[in-house]
Amino acid sequence: MDDFERELTRMLHDTRQHAPFEPRHQRRLYQGIRARRRARLLWRAGGS
Repeated sequence: MDDFERELTRMLHDTRQHAPFEPRHQRRLYQGIRARRRARLLWRAGGS
């Protein structure tokens, strides 16, 4: 997990926030994290 993903995860789970992300926004953010992970995995696999 890179710094961007860690920060997103922290923001999604931070209960002290005044306006937490709505479920639809959480789903989109998690989809983005999964897509970044897949892309990074494929990039690493192709580079070796």
